Amino acid sequence: MNVKNSYLLILELLRRPASLFYKGMVVTNQFAKEVAANWSFSV
Repeated sequence: MNVKNSYLLILELLRRPASLFYKGMVVTNQFAKEVAANWSFSV
């Protein structure tokens, strides 16, 4: 296994959690907006 393949493998392993983390952030952000909207209505 040469250096280039291991480098690409590391990049791939880093990319997957990053995309999952990004999706989680988007969902959390959307959820926070809805909660903030509902909370402001209740007040």
